[in-house]
Amino acid sequence: MEVIIQNGFYAPELKKYIRSTNTHDFTGVVFPDGKEYFVDGGPSYFRASGDFELRENGRVVLMHLTSNSSEKEIINQLMWGSRGKNGDQPMEHKPIRYLEKDHIEAILQLDYIGCLVRDVCTYWLNTHEVEVKETHQPQIDELKS
Repeated sequence: MEVIIQNGFYAPELKKYIRSTNTHDFTGVVFPDGKEYFVDGGPSYFRASGDFELRENGRVVLMHLTSNSSEKEIINQLMWGSRGKNGDQPMEHKPIRYLEKDHIEAILQLDYIGCLVRDVCTYWLNTHEVEVKETHQPQIDELKS
């Protein structure tokens, strides 16, 4: 049976990662031209709605991960949500690979992370390829690989 690991997308034009984290967690974005795109279902089901043309022309890149996703897809796309160092900011998601090294180290100190998050964090620390600067925005091909 296929298990949902992550339900989300990236909107390059808006430089935003969107992730549905809970069942019935309908979340998304509105683009400047008024077009909308949303995901829903968290780890229970995949549902996307809005202007599907956004996907076709690359304005939305799906970042759904399942137990059938490749190791490379999981390593490159698995997201972490953060409310900032003081916990007082709006939730912001981004792939672990784009987090600062000290952020990844802090995640590894948490007792409640799952083995998949731990493995992906450890991978990025051990390969010394933590690529992120706060301003880094991925190329679409990076997310698809």
